[in-house]
Amino acid sequence: MSRHVILPSTALALLASLTLVACDKGGSKTTEPTVTAPEPEPEPEPEPVGPSNTPTQTWTQTWATPSGQPTALIATVADARVYALAGAYIDIGTPGTHLVALDVDTGKLLWTYKNKETLSLTGLSPEFVSLTTSSGKPVVIGTAAGKVKKANKAQAEAITAPATNEAGDCTAEGTTLTCSSWNVTEAGDVSQVRVADEGVCYAVAGAREIRCRATGNGDLVFVVAVPAVADAKEPEAANFSFELVDGSLLVANYDGTILAFGSGTDDTSDDDAAAAADEEE
Repeated sequence: MSRHVILPSTALALLASLTLVACDKGGSKTTEPTVTAPEPEPEPEPEPVGPSNTPTQTWTQTWATPSGQPTALIATVADARVYALAGAYIDIGTPGTHLVALDVDTGKLLWTYKNKETLSLTGLSPEFVSLTTSSGKPVVIGTAAGKVKKANKAQAEAITAPATNEAGDCTAEGTTLTCSSWNVTEAGDVSQVRVADEGVCYAVAGAREIRCRATGNGDLVFVVAVPAVADAKEPEAANFSFELVDGSLLVANYDGTILAFGSGTDDTSDDDAAAAADEEE
């Protein structure tokens, strides 16, 4: 015998209402569009950071003295004197037949020693300069007058080899100079690399320039243009030599002239001073 449950009218009405709501929701359901996040734009490659090529100092010529010979080559600088080998045309690094001595501060030509053979400077002291001729003969001259002079045993022992300039951890190959943490490429071949208090300095052929860069980051400190020589054939290598001593740049040019350039003024100091003046106003 089946049993039927009779729901009250209120319950029937509630059930019908819920059924209608459920049907309405099922029929009006829509699919939300899929939103795709845009691909992130690739970050730009960082600009390569290299040494600055804007000099921060200006160096000026302080004196120029003809050696009296067609060409010259800086041999060394010692005891406030510039010693240069000079003579008929010589390649850089090849000795000449004359030795000239100049005052490092004024450029005054103090004396000239002449020999029939080509010379190499092998040693010096405050009193003497030791030379060796192309045939191997030793020659000792006094620094006071540039005359041949005999040194006693103690004086001879005081004569030592001249200081040599080292390139440090920098190497030059063609137009590129490479140091431990930076490198630069110049317009002409790089040679005569020197490491001094002023930085890493070198000659650039063709451009006839001597450039000096900060040792740490390679930023350009100063540039000196070596005067061109009229009617001179420009060789591939720089046809001038230079040394840096006590804040002075000493250059022997292709025509035998010895030049000095004074340690430079800081080009940024004027800008700083102007900025400070504006702030005070």
